[in-house]
Amino acid sequence: DARAAAADLVERAANRSANRTRGAAIAGQVCADGSLVDEGALQRLRLATPGTPEKERLAALRRRNNDADAAAAELTVVVDEIAVATLVSMGADPEAATTALRATRNDVDAAALRIASGPAPAPPSTP
Repeated sequence: DARAAAADLVERAANRSANRTRGAAIAGQVCADGSLVDEGALQRLRLATPGTPEKERLAALRRRNNDADAAAAELTVVVDEIAVATLVSMGADPEAATTALRATRNDVDAAALRIASGPAPAPPSTP
C-alpha cells in the first residue's frame, strides 16, 4: 500500500533526524527502522542473556528494532549442533553458522542463505 510505504519513509526519516540531534547512545549501532540502539534495551538484554557476546546482543537489537524481549528470545534459541555441522561442511565459519541458525531459529536453508548473502530480514517474533 502506497500510504503505508510513505508513512514508513517518513518514520525512518524522523528516526534519522532524531539520531542526528541527540548523542548516539551506542555510536554507529542503527536498527533496521533507522533508530539508534537504545542503551536501556541493551541493558535489559544484558540481564536476560548473561554470557552472550556483546556483539551478538547488539546485532539482535538491531534486527529486532530495540525490542529487548524479541532479541532475548532470538539469542536464547538452543542451536542445533547437527545444523552447525551441516553449515560448516558447506564452508561456513562455525561462529557465523551458530549466529545465523540462532537468528533463523535453526532453519538450515535460511541460515545458509543468510551466510551467503549477508544479513536477511529477521523472522517474525513469536508471541
